[in-house]
Amino acid sequence: VKGKGSYYSIANKQLNQKDDNVDEIFRHEYGHHIDYEIRELLSGAPTFRAQSERDLLFAKAFAGDRSELGLRTRKTRFDAIERLRSELYTNVTEQKSFGAYETWNVKSMDYAQISDIIDAMTEGLSYNSYQMWGHGKSYYKDKGKRYKETFACLSAIRGKPESWAMAQKLFPRLCERYDDIIRMAIRKGKGS
Repeated sequence: VKGKGSYYSIANKQLNQKDDNVDEIFRHEYGHHIDYEIRELLSGAPTFRAQSERDLLFAKAFAGDRSELGLRTRKTRFDAIERLRSELYTNVTEQKSFGAYETWNVKSMDYAQISDIIDAMTEGLSYNSYQMWGHGKSYYKDKGKRYKETFACLSAIRGKPESWAMAQKLFPRLCERYDDIIRMAIRKGKGS
């Protein structure tokens, strides 16, 4: 859908992708689809809610990893964001007609998914103030979106060993709970 960006529509279970050739975006948006389908499978009824936003253990894992990274309190948040940005991004100084310009380039598109999780944990601060990938403060006014975006990002990198290892390092509780949810859905789908 040109001009509208990429998104997953729960109403018609449709992935809408602006660019046909962007694998990372497809995997991310398909992660949203999986999240909603798992909720429907586990609840046994059609629903317009995602498993991630209803799963108390996922929320607990999110909060635990957020605290461990230093992203919860004002006292530690800014240093933590800068440390994480240095790990996921390369600092670049570009020359423009108006002078030198400092910017940050993500080291890989899969690391952009990890950055998106950090943005969810900072409720949009890392996007708005630190030039990191994410959605920004206005997007995260709906707290459920923090969990849905995190689930979609984890889905996008689950099959990527290097990126998944980085996610496990930064978000060990979330990665474990994500895998638990997937295993739960597989068992339920098999009728166990």
